[in-house]
Amino acid sequence: MLNLYKNNGIIIFVVAFFTLLVGFFLNEDVSGGGTSTDFYVTLSYVTDLKYSLFLSSEITIHLPLHYILLSKIDYLVNDQTILRFIFLLISILVPFLFYLCLKIKFKSLSSNDALIISSLIFLFPSFRYSAIWANAHITALIFFLLSSYFFLKIKIFSNLNINIYLNLFFLSLATYSRQYYALFFLYYLYFYYKNFKLLNFMYVVFYIFLLSIPGWILIYNNSQFLLGSSGSPMFSFKLYNSFLIISSIVLTYFIPLIFIILLKNKNFLFKNSSFLIISALISISIVLISSIFFDYNFKVGGGIFAKASRYLFSNNLLFYLSSIFGFIIIFYIAREHRDNLIILSIILFGFSGSYVLQKYFEPMFFMILYLYIKTNFYKYLLNMKFIFISYLYYFFYYISTLVNSFYKFGTSVYFIITLRNRKIFF
Repeated sequence: MLNLYKNNGIIIFVVAFFTLLVGFFLNEDVSGGGTSTDFYVTLSYVTDLKYSLFLSSEITIHLPLHYILLSKIDYLVNDQTILRFIFLLISILVPFLFYLCLKIKFKSLSSNDALIISSLIFLFPSFRYSAIWANAHITALIFFLLSSYFFLKIKIFSNLNINIYLNLFFLSLATYSRQYYALFFLYYLYFYYKNFKLLNFMYVVFYIFLLSIPGWILIYNNSQFLLGSSGSPMFSFKLYNSFLIISSIVLTYFIPLIFIILLKNKNFLFKNSSFLIISALISISIVLISSIFFDYNFKVGGGIFAKASRYLFSNNLLFYLSSIFGFIIIFYIAREHRDNLIILSIILFGFSGSYVLQKYFEPMFFMILYLYIKTNFYKYLLNMKFIFISYLYYFFYYISTLVNSFYKFGTSVYFIITLRNRKIFF
């Protein structure tokens, strides 16, 4: 007889995947139509890649690995719907690889509980529409998780080993799918510098350089991989915009944790009152100064709090408040371990762009929280009451994106590209 409690992780995983199948047949796209449009616009590039791997294109500003891999599937099936369905099946690797990483990171975590935690990914809107519409976001996540898997398997730092090479190799593949994953090379360089002798560290640097050569060749032949479609750098020095948006977005993924901490540890605020007051004052100062120069177009990303603030209250008050709380959390987590300071600084500074989209962090930051952040809050993150609250929270989060998609509260403005001398919006 099937033991439902023992196997409820498998049941939840299967049910969650079934909802993704339903979304596929309904052509679900809560990105405002941007991801589905992106699929159809880039399909001509995918078709051309079936016959030559060395084509450049102005259709996309992303490095071409995802489109090359997609072209190989398309070569076999030659059907748009089947192509998307096969990619949907491949996308299961994202929660599965996250499950494997959890098992390595937390030895005491049962397979059932690890599967329940990893199944939360099916509720993230960015994962869903990217899987349904064969988006590069999924390909990059798969390679990022493979990189994380081999990073977590590294136990000995006295000499170089295969896990280190595979860790960096798969991160390079993630970068060749989505450029911003190159930022995590900074974290790994910091980590290896801290743990290796100088000679071994230099070997790592040289290996990364070798992995980067194809990228520099691609950028040399197509500058928009670095500069973007408009010719301006993809990185923006308007940190006053990015700080507010990124801290607000980060808060999104900490809300269930904050709730369970305050629920189970009523003395938390009192015990940490001095640090929290100082952090709050610094956070308020950062937000107040940044708000003076703030000039972001909320039609293009900005995160859920930014859109809610504009469309529910017609002002930025809720958004600024979320940024303050986001900064307080960032300061608290950074205080716990120096490694946290490094990776949070990379996220806070490295993702500064003309547009900052929630999908950049989703479900990537959720994975970072479990796999990279070093915190005393693991006792809550692995608690089944917390996981239950997380399911409720992310379910309503997903429903809110469906409502937004239906009523068009925050319709995205899509990037403009030139294709055959015509302007295409996606």
